[in-house]
Amino acid sequence: MVVSPHGILLPPLPCPACFCSVFELFHALVSQHQPGYTYDIYTAHAHDVGAHGHCAHYGEHREAVGITDGLAALDMDAEDKGDRESYFPLSLLDTAIEFQCMEGKASVEEDAIRIKAEIGDNNSVLDATVHGVMAASALKQVLEEGGERRERYLEAVRAGHVRKLQLNLQGSEADTEQSVAAVVDALDAESLRELGMSTKTSTSLPERVWNLAALTTLDLGYCEGLTSLSDRLGDLASLTTLKLSYCTGLTSLSDRVGDLAALTTLDLSGCEGLASLPERLGDLAALTTLNMSRCKGLATVPDLANLKSRGCKIFEPDDGSDDDY
Repeated sequence: MVVSPHGILLPPLPCPACFCSVFELFHALVSQHQPGYTYDIYTAHAHDVGAHGHCAHYGEHREAVGITDGLAALDMDAEDKGDRESYFPLSLLDTAIEFQCMEGKASVEEDAIRIKAEIGDNNSVLDATVHGVMAASALKQVLEEGGERRERYLEAVRAGHVRKLQLNLQGSEADTEQSVAAVVDALDAESLRELGMSTKTSTSLPERVWNLAALTTLDLGYCEGLTSLSDRLGDLASLTTLKLSYCTGLTSLSDRVGDLAALTTLDLSGCEGLASLPERLGDLAALTTLNMSRCKGLATVPDLANLKSRGCKIFEPDDGSDDDY
């Protein structure tokens, strides 16, 4: 294991033993509650990358698979991360969402005693945190499977108060409004900071999304069926990043986007269905990046002089060169 302010690397193990080390699990808790710490959990698992992955990785043979806090070096985007993590054995994840840290072991017994003493009354928090992180990584698989395992994993996410969730349901039989609603219902409004969700079937988001008051990042890129966002969008006062790229069915954007005082990034690239934008867009005093590239349907754009005067980087509707965005 390597522990640093940049992350925690757990040694690759081929069996559920990787969830029995008190030291590893203790630092998994640390990574969730101290800024600058992240986690990487790997296990030995030989596999070949299937056709659902990006072309650059198709057919690659790999000897291990990991669940990471954020993108790994070989991930191109959140979709790639989800595809990569889908090879993590469900049988091992079943163990991960049921373990009890106080039953864990350490290579030196004195270390186990010391670490358990330091964990103290936080053992239930540690258990729930790791359960939630691991369950969140496999939501697409268990939503497709359904049944009792689906309910166990959703409950683990709920009890674990997860801080980040990336879920790409496109091309999955679980891409239904019912699945999206079930996932959103399992999210904790006070804990969740980053939500990324991609679906083709949902035309709107569950109302409970707008109760996620702690959200700083909302990424709905490629939600092609989405036609509008609720006026309650303006309730997400902590939001700094809103990504709606290639929501091709989106026809309007709530005027309450102007209430997002903390918003620094707004990505509307590829939203071909948008004909106009709210006048209050120019009120976003914190905005540093506005991407309207490839918004082919935009007939009118509000006065953005205020944004430009503050140095906001703006990609215009006819600007297709947003590759570095």
